[in-house]
Amino acid sequence: MYDASGHMSVHLMGRNRSKFAAGDMRRGTPEELKAAFDSYVSYYGTYVIDATEGTISHHLEGCSFPNWTGTTQKRFLKLEGKRLSLSTPPIRVDGKDVRVFLIWERLN
Repeated sequence: MYDASGHMSVHLMGRNRSKFAAGDMRRGTPEELKAAFDSYVSYYGTYVIDATEGTISHHLEGCSFPNWTGTTQKRFLKLEGKRLSLSTPPIRVDGKDVRVFLIWERLN
């Protein structure tokens, strides 16, 4: 979500996430907590677009991955009609450097 005042929010999660057996958000088993964290990432803050460079910089005020809080995360940006494509520079995931690609399409 990007708004006109320069604020943004991202929430990404895996499909079919398992529920905690206890039904209590503070009483997940270590395995349930790990699975929940591993299948979800969220962050929020402000953003700046650099049209010349073709990037968007997310200035993170908070993030589910604490190491990113207070950092700037640059994404490569392409806007075609109602479709927004974002990709990351190499980031460390599961001990490997990977690039993540996301495609968003506006519904209206």
